[in-house]
Amino acid sequence: MSTSMQEFLLSIENNWQEVDILIRKAKDVKESEEALYNALCRSITILIVSHMEGFLKLLVKSFIDDLNTNCEFKDLKKGIQRTYCLTYIEDEKQTEKINKLIDKFSEYKCRLSSEGFLFEKNKNPNVQIIQIIFSNFGITKVFTWFNESEILNEIFEDSLFRIKEIQMTLKDELSLKLSSFPFDLNEIIEKYEIKKAKNVSNLWEDFIKDINQKRHSIVHGNVFSNTEDIHSLELRKEKVIVFQYMLILVLASLYTN
Repeated sequence: MSTSMQEFLLSIENNWQEVDILIRKAKDVKESEEALYNALCRSITILIVSHMEGFLKLLVKSFIDDLNTNCEFKDLKKGIQRTYCLTYIEDEKQTEKINKLIDKFSEYKCRLSSEGFLFEKNKNPNVQIIQIIFSNFGITKVFTWFNESEILNEIFEDSLFRIKEIQMTLKDELSLKLSSFPFDLNEIIEKYEIKKAKNVSNLWEDFIKDINQKRHSIVHGNVFSNTEDIHSLELRKEKVIVFQYMLILVLASLYTN
């Protein structure tokens, strides 16, 4: 029996098909149609961030689906219980009221909804938004969880072959270990050295800031010319997919044997 998280993981590659089509077309016309090439590169820059935003919404929905299928409210992590209750009590400082509501919900079979765990509509998937989403599940400073991963930091050596190799390996490992709930992720967590570390800026945080800034410059009319190369955009897209797999791993690690 599969889980929603496993099904979501396996859908990610297919979700990137439209970007893959644009990348192939840009390669084809790079030397022959400059205006089309530039337009394609600018479009890809925007779509990469758009896909990251959509990913976060589906990640939360898939995880919530698995929690609703397999857990009663009383058995959920405290951070998840608290976030759900904050959809009814807006003031997070009302600790006593929140705790009473947690106790009351624990008496019933409550189903979580993803809305309370997500961001406001039309928010770009920047560092702060990603951190807020994960903190809603009780995972604080999520970017620090990748600080000590030698394998994942190899991504920034910019070898397309190595990036895809890491990406495919991580996908296969996750697919196997997300097949049942609770998940079985300890070996993967140990292999990739996923753990909360010192709160210092890291390569992944800088990467997310950079892709958002490049998207912002185009969407808000700050830059009208193409400043990207299709090879760099392909690298960026593959790095984002690795990052998506990493976020799946961290979130799913809340419920691992």
